[in-house]
Amino acid sequence: MENEEYQEFEAWWKAQWPMSAPHRISIEMYERWKEEEDKARKED
Repeated sequence: MENEEYQEFEAWWKAQWPMSAPHRISIEMYERWKEEEDKARKED
């Protein structure tokens, strides 16, 4: 899962929860974020 999109998500995660360790990121969170991103891109 080490791709550009994931790194973008990781950066977003760190912005949301700077005190939270990246290893706590769940696949579920990533999937949810990806859905939101896809929606946002379609609306543009």
